[in-house]
Amino acid sequence: MKILFALAAATMAFGGAAAEEIGYAKDALAYSAMINGDWSTAEAQLAQSGDELSSDPAYLLNLAQLYLSTNRTAEADAVYRRVLSNDDMILVLSDGRKVTAHSLASSRLSRVQQAAR
Repeated sequence: MKILFALAAATMAFGGAAAEEIGYAKDALAYSAMINGDWSTAEAQLAQSGDELSSDPAYLLNLAQLYLSTNRTAEADAVYRRVLSNDDMILVLSDGRKVTAHSLASSRLSRVQQAAR
């Protein structure tokens, strides 16, 4: 399994301090914008990275978090399902904890589905 670092969606889901995107071009995952709640900047940054990172789980999880934070739950649901359909990867959160992309996507998808009921 690959290991990816500094994921805004994971940090937001599990709590944690701001960090940086390690192993990615600056702002490729829109980490700082998302942590600061600047959703329009985050969306623009993710759109710029979309072609290159379209199957990257850290990118997809941040995209899903953006959709949730901007009340686009159907889009978030679809992106979480995309993460689950891809190979799993270990993600290292800003506080050093490790989670898998699938466990995070599954947990967030369950919350989305429960909220929709």
